[in-house]
Amino acid sequence: VVFAGELHLRHIRGELAGQVEPLHRGQPHLRELFLLHSVTPPMRRSLCRAAGKLACPGDKPGTADIEWSEVMRMRWRYAPAAALLAVMAVVLARSEETAQAVRDGLALCAQSVVPALFPFFVLSGLFISMGCAGVLAPALGRLPGVSPAGASAFLLGAVGGYPVGARTVGQLRAAGLCGREEGECLLTCCNNAGPAFIFGVAGLGCFGSLRAGAALYAIHIGSAALVGLLHRRRGGSSAGALPAAIRMRPSQALIDAVQSAAGAMVQVCAFVVFFLTALRLLTGLTGWSHPALLGFFELTNGILRLPPTRAGFVWAAALLGWGGLSVHCQTAAVLRGAGLSLRPYLRGKALQAALSAATAAFTAQWIL
Repeated sequence: VVFAGELHLRHIRGELAGQVEPLHRGQPHLRELFLLHSVTPPMRRSLCRAAGKLACPGDKPGTADIEWSEVMRMRWRYAPAAALLAVMAVVLARSEETAQAVRDGLALCAQSVVPALFPFFVLSGLFISMGCAGVLAPALGRLPGVSPAGASAFLLGAVGGYPVGARTVGQLRAAGLCGREEGECLLTCCNNAGPAFIFGVAGLGCFGSLRAGAALYAIHIGSAALVGLLHRRRGGSSAGALPAAIRMRPSQALIDAVQSAAGAMVQVCAFVVFFLTALRLLTGLTGWSHPALLGFFELTNGILRLPPTRAGFVWAAALLGWGGLSVHCQTAAVLRGAGLSLRPYLRGKALQAALSAATAAFTAQWIL
């Protein structure tokens, strides 16, 4: 019986090879057509067994195995296009919801983002271009690995909010006031949420308490400073005074600062609208609404969905330290052309989130 079964299998394989070989002779591009179509595992095994006479174009003589890695490469080549077409279909199917999300994002920018950030964008530009970056030398110039100009970036980032600190670092780099190594070190600690956001949105909006907002701000800035110390440069600080050749007249400095701030605001608002719309569609399609997931992408949506509990306090500290992918995209936009890598920055934000969460977990019992 076994012998008869083996003879039957050999007969089937011979018929399969006989059917495949004429197709191969009649179609020189059989391999390309074969790679573009899905093949079931049983059919794939049968073809591999019958591949002794199936020499595909371009194969080395005697090659019997079909290169399935090429199948995956060709599939991955078309995967982005398929994904984008799927997203377009979702946007068209939910056009009204998408349009409303864009309107809400523009309203958020007009009512909150632009009033909160634009003045600090202008002031940070004036601070650098008018030669004021070295005025903090008596207070902060002796910090290890931080120049007085770098200390000004930390101060503006702590007061102005995301992404004022990162933009200030980029301006210092463009003006030649800090090197690449110091600039990447500064990025790990200078890009932070501002007191207006933490007190207003996190403190009052989420926990209904200014005390909670003050505690979150202290944890946020303290963790950022610790991250900066852990990433500090091995060498000493550079000179803090702004070279006289770089200083501008007040009128010219004001014009440049306003123009630069306007361009940066357009980039920031574009990412705010994009991520708000994407999250609105994502939650509508999947029902995902966990604050940690939303806050990972966009900070404000995650913070406002947190419960006013100790666990919510810990999550708020972690999300504030991380900032969200929307903030990271804004940071990349304002740093474009500065020649600074974002890898140390992202590692620093992840570390800041972990330190903030640990500190908040320890202190939450005295805050709430």
